[in-house]
Amino acid sequence: MQVIRVPGAVSVRRRPLLLAGAMARAFFGGRPYSIAKYPVARLGQVVAAECAARPPDVVIAGTFLWDAIPEGPWRRIHDCHNIEHALWDDFAAGTRGARRAFLRREARLLLRQEVRLWAEADAIIAIATEDAAVIRSAVPGAAPVVVPVRIAPPDPSVPGARRYDVGLVGAWGWAPNADAIGYFAAKILPALAAEGRSVCVAGGDLPPRLRGRLTALGADCPGFAPDLGAFYASCRVIAAPYRKGGGVRMKVAEALSQGCPVAGTPLAFRGLPAPPAGWIAEGAGALVAAIGVMLREGATVPPGYGAGHGRADQARALARILAPTTPSASKV
Repeated sequence: MQVIRVPGAVSVRRRPLLLAGAMARAFFGGRPYSIAKYPVARLGQVVAAECAARPPDVVIAGTFLWDAIPEGPWRRIHDCHNIEHALWDDFAAGTRGARRAFLRREARLLLRQEVRLWAEADAIIAIATEDAAVIRSAVPGAAPVVVPVRIAPPDPSVPGARRYDVGLVGAWGWAPNADAIGYFAAKILPALAAEGRSVCVAGGDLPPRLRGRLTALGADCPGFAPDLGAFYASCRVIAAPYRKGGGVRMKVAEALSQGCPVAGTPLAFRGLPAPPAGWIAEGAGALVAAIGVMLREGATVPPGYGAGHGRADQARALARILAPTTPSASKV
């Protein structure tokens, strides 16, 4: 089977004039800015040339680059890693004035885009049952297939020198992660520091002012972690204080795959198997208490955690998506 994957990440040059032009195209064209900033038309020419040279059976694209898929006999599959309109709507709720109006507009236009492409797609990949439910509600008759995020058995070859009581890792420039680390620094870390807990915050894009606040409270901030296995092996518990976002928190799945227990919000475990009792907590005080209990009791990831999220489960779901369909049954 020949499959073409439209790139999930396209470089957007951060030049003010180019971004201002994208903003103008978005507003005058009635399009979401988050789509207008990408060179969709130019990328579409590249994809069309590739399809002409090697006609595929399937072309896969995400929300922002869906319109780069050319017309043809191939099946078009939407790769839905997030319900984009819900993310923008969530962030609009905490803002005011012109920023709130912009975010609401973006959410409204992205909802229109997502409903259209969900109706057009021959198949839809979701990574969380919650996302699949949103799709089915928005487009009656749609049948998204959930491809579970893999939870791998822990690798016993990774040495476990648990240097830190609590660890966090992420790309802190992404808005949901930025909210989480700001919340952690303001509401959770002071209590952990008062209890004498050792804390490490790894990952790039930490604003200097926030880094200063974290280090002032005793946290180590080593920056980018080149070896995530070693990082997880150095932590007794991973904190996941996520309050915003959709899809699946990949760093939570990674930590659990490395055998490192996670204390997090309900959102942290979205799309993942239910963890042991006490690992999910809502609110800063409850998270601090949960971390304390897990440390005292020596919490570990239970054997068998991740059932239904293995490589074979992923393969079965992908086989359902990629299986040829008759024309009359091509829309799902």
